[in-house]
Amino acid sequence: MKLGILGLSPGNGHPYSWSAIFNGFDATEMSKCPFPVIPDYLSKQRYPDDFLTGHQVTHVWTQDPEVSAHVAAAARIATVVSAPQDMIGHVDAVLLARDDARSHFSLAAPFLAAGLPIYIDKPLAVSTADAQRLLDEQRYDWQIFSCSALRYAPELVPSEVELSALGELRFIDATTPKYWDTYAVHIVEPVVANIGVLQPNGIHTQTTSTLQALSFRDQRGIDYRFTALPAAAAPLQFRWIGSQGSWQSGPFSSFACFRTALQEFIRGVETQTQIIPRAETLNVVSLLELGR
Repeated sequence: MKLGILGLSPGNGHPYSWSAIFNGFDATEMSKCPFPVIPDYLSKQRYPDDFLTGHQVTHVWTQDPEVSAHVAAAARIATVVSAPQDMIGHVDAVLLARDDARSHFSLAAPFLAAGLPIYIDKPLAVSTADAQRLLDEQRYDWQIFSCSALRYAPELVPSEVELSALGELRFIDATTPKYWDTYAVHIVEPVVANIGVLQPNGIHTQTTSTLQALSFRDQRGIDYRFTALPAAAAPLQFRWIGSQGSWQSGPFSSFACFRTALQEFIRGVETQTQIIPRAETLNVVSLLELGR
């Protein structure tokens, strides 16, 4: 499968990392990546065993031609295009690697109209109206794939044995660094993926100079608090608290999460299947909207 990758938003190096997961990378050029964590975790993987080498990112576009050229050199991408639509007719699927939701419709629309499957970076949208606008452009119900790759991080949720040891689940408290609009999805989606669709009651929001938070109780009687901390140094972390104990998440592998998410996108294209239930995706978006 030939893939095109497009977009680059501030603080987000996915065009480098996602492309390298398929193509491998040039160590010298990747060392110049402006996101040092990416060459660091890529260098710890074995090529080709740990990579998705059965498919190839063949085309790249970003807003800056110099950046596009460097992504291409670092991640071994053959073709730099001057406009996103120039990929149409040359690729089988598209990776939209911008995490600023406001850009998603304008960038995705031409590819949706052309019938190409597209992976849209998290969050799909920060309002249900914008999410539905994108979904309404689909030519088939599995055309759009979108998620936080952290839904595939087993380190962020207790195992069945660990969950059983908690007794009756009472409270999930999750925090993330950085901004609500771009990072809260990383703590909301793993919960929805593992608990199921959440129907919030007793909604409370809090916004200060340090944090933005959403708290509520769901239809099962479980309480939740999701907090983004743009002005504080805090790890991405989950606490699951029950009637008999508590559990706290540990470190997770960004590479493994990205690899699994990209692999699931490819699986959806190959099997023509909607991999993530649409109800979950829309539930995540609705919770992000409540938190705003």
